[in-house]
Amino acid sequence: MDIGSKLKQHRTQRQLTQEAVAEKLHVSRGTISSWETGRTFPDIEKLIYLSELYELSLDQLLKEEPIIMETIVTERKKLKRYKWVKTIGLGLLVFFLLYNIYWFTIVFPHNAKLKDWTHTSSNNYLERDGYIFQAHDLKYPMFLPNGNISVATYKNGPFWISIDGDQVMVSVNESDPLIKGLENKEDFGMIRMNRKDLNSAEYTNLDGEDGNLTKQLLAKHSVEFTKAYQATERVWKEVNE
Repeated sequence: MDIGSKLKQHRTQRQLTQEAVAEKLHVSRGTISSWETGRTFPDIEKLIYLSELYELSLDQLLKEEPIIMETIVTERKKLKRYKWVKTIGLGLLVFFLLYNIYWFTIVFPHNAKLKDWTHTSSNNYLERDGYIFQAHDLKYPMFLPNGNISVATYKNGPFWISIDGDQVMVSVNESDPLIKGLENKEDFGMIRMNRKDLNSAEYTNLDGEDGNLTKQLLAKHSVEFTKAYQATERVWKEVNE
């Protein structure tokens, strides 16, 4: 018995009309008729649906049809590969769409706040309150590091100050007049402090030098540091809030 006759036999045994099978498989009645008369052959996906509808395994449905079974095995592998590629493709598409939403709603507005700064090929600069500040804009598709664009002072004042989210990095500006008289300026290391508690004795030493010397210098020149920090924080907030 050929496959078309088998399909018709299993359909009639279950008292299903061609219209009923066509509706369940979302095809036309003529397609079912064409399969059962042997004019055309259902693809692997439709064969799987037919076997489920008739409560048969593919082996039972295609018994004595070794060539067809071999074709089915090959087609199932292709279908599995196609579904795997489709899943990955859809995943990448979703990621791309979500990232673009993130970039144009979160990152781009931060960049836009630097539009009035002086731009160079390497950085952006703003002169205000007697200080020069620097900040990097973000190129697509860069993420927003620490959820913000960091802002730092640039070659003015006794301290180099950088605000990056909840962290403040500080190092000594060796070219400033207040620092020039110090000996062993290279021993003053860069430190990182919590922006919410700058008066805390805790800090992280970042470059292997003695951060304690830098902390002591901050205390000695607290007025200069506070003034520079507050000016930097105002600019940071303009860019990030």
